[in-house]
Amino acid sequence: MTRTLLAAASTIALLALGACSNDQSAGDQTARAGIWAAGSSTVFPFATRVAENFARTSGGAAPRVESLGTGGGIQAFCQGVGPNTPDIANASRPMKASEFELCRTNGVTDIVEIKIGFDSVRASAPTPLTSPTPRAR
Repeated sequence: MTRTLLAAASTIALLALGACSNDQSAGDQTARAGIWAAGSSTVFPFATRVAENFARTSGGAAPRVESLGTGGGIQAFCQGVGPNTPDIANASRPMKASEFELCRTNGVTDIVEIKIGFDSVRASAPTPLTSPTPRAR
């Protein structure tokens, strides 16, 4: 199951990366040597494994993966297009309207969201939880 999930995630990542464009027409930007993803600390371990698997199976360099938190990753992603900003924002939630607006203002358009999975919580205790109460944020 884990290998299937990693293979599926790697395939999804490769497809997503193939859909990314790095428009170098704005100014004298130089191309970056590899892929850069930044964002959620929750997604970080998974993204790191996908990056390692990508490097192993493609023969290329492992993508750079940074843990900045969801908001920090989206902020960095939305700063513009080019070698000084991440290609991918790893997030544990959908982007907010204000974040899409920041991206648009900075020339980051045609954003594609690819949902990889869902977060969950699991409790393991000798006695069962009888009535857990969800709390809204």
